[in-house]
Amino acid sequence: MSSSLIDSVIFNTKIAATTSVATITAGFASFLNLIPNTIGVVASILGVILTTVLIITHIKKMYRDKDQSERDAEKDKLEIEILKRQLKE
Repeated sequence: MSSSLIDSVIFNTKIAATTSVATITAGFASFLNLIPNTIGVVASILGVILTTVLIITHIKKMYRDKDQSERDAEKDKLEIEILKRQLKE
């Protein structure tokens, strides 16, 4: 599976919303005894796992973006220094 496909699934808002709605619905249905408790428990556990994965993925993305911004700022600073030197010549 390619990284871009995984990213498109993980960062898809519709998938996140569907997962959360399905987990909440299963939890309420289990609470109201509309479905067996085991299904509600499994849905809740899967929801917790998926939520944890999404949180970790977003934190990693946040750090990657921060590192990229710092590299871009350093690159811009160096380019400005080069241009200043060229203007002095």
